[in-house]
Amino acid sequence: MTSRRLVVSLRARRDLNAARAWWLRNRDKAPAAFDEDVSDALKRIVEQPLTGTPVRSRNGRTLRRYLAERIRYYIYYRVTEREVGVITVWHASRRPPKL
Repeated sequence: MTSRRLVVSLRARRDLNAARAWWLRNRDKAPAAFDEDVSDALKRIVEQPLTGTPVRSRNGRTLRRYLAERIRYYIYYRVTEREVGVITVWHASRRPPKL
């Protein structure tokens, strides 16, 4: 089995930074949970890229989303032969993003 490279888009990095900042301001009982769960989720989708639920983008491409359950954030990503590309990170309570 070949290992895929993880690529995090600029959009996903901005989403992660904003979500992390919100988490640190509002979740003082578990400040490390966000970083821990995102790290675990990213490892999981690189190791087992088909673990996420398939979703369709607006242009009809199949993407996947993986739920980091404890923090309730979806990680939307695409899988190619060589990489796992994270597209966006989105809280589960929000209306799905435009992909």
